[in-house]
Formats: sequence, structure tokens, C-alpha cells
Amino acid sequence: MNAQLLELVEMLAMSRKNLNSAIADKTEAQKMVDKIMTPHIEKIKLLAAATDALEQKVRETALTEYEATLDKKPAPGIEIKEFTKLKYDRTLAFQWAIEHDVALIPAKLDEKTFERVAMTTRPDFVDVRHTPQVTIAKDLTTALTEAATTAAAVL
Repeated sequence: MNAQLLELVEMLAMSRKNLNSAIADKTEAQKMVDKIMTPHIEKIKLLAAATDALEQKVRETALTEYEATLDKKPAPGIEIKEFTKLKYDRTLAFQWAIEHDVALIPAKLDEKTFERVAMTTRPDFVDVRHTPQVTIAKDLTTALTEAATTAAAVL
């Protein structure tokens, strides 16, 4: 076994142990913060819901007032704006765009589908490359212990 690689794996195992310990400490601290913040968060949720309901009621009432008076500023801080939105059948719109050669986006390659098909059909212009990728066990402590036990048994 490569001594340098073994040393790096041991260092990685220790680094992961330290990281997990820090994450556990942060989780514990977060629990304490959550306990303190819960009443404030609940208050904010209640106030947000009440505010949303009032905003909706103001919108409805302002729209009713606008429909009755056509006043675009029915109250201080309230303004009615009119927007234009088109509604149409997408299929008919696409046919029209083709006939008039406008509003068309060029076809785009669906790479995911192409790659699936290319793996089985292997077109001449496709180069399939196999690239090695390192996978590291999540629990290096166990892996190192097992390796040490196996090495001791061999000696």
C-alpha cells in the first residue's frame, strides 16, 4: 500500500471527524437559537397572514371603487394600473408564426436525449470517453480500521 496515500487518507479521516464535530456543535447552537426565536417567528407569521389578508381586502375594495368611478387613485398610496395581456391558442400562434416567418426560435438540441441515443447508436462524430473518477468512502475511520485489521492479519 502506498504510504503517502495512506497518510493522506488518515488526514482526511481526521479532517472529516473534526468537520462532523463542528457541524454537531453548530446544530446544537441552532437548537438553542430556534428555542429563543420560535415565539418571534410565530408572531411574524401571524402578522404576515393578517397583513396579507388586509392587502387583499384593500385590492378588492380599490378595484370595486375603480370600476364604479374610474378613479385611478382611489385612496392615498393606492393606484390602479391597466396592463394589456394577450390570450391565444399556442398551436394557432405557432402556425401563424411559421406562415409569417416571425417570432420563431431556432430548434435547439435536447442534449440529454441525444446523449442517451448516441450511447446506443454511436454516430461516427461522437467520441465516447471513459474518465476515471475517485470515490471516497463516507466513513474513513471504519475503512482505515478494516484495512489495518486486514494488514495485521496478513503479517
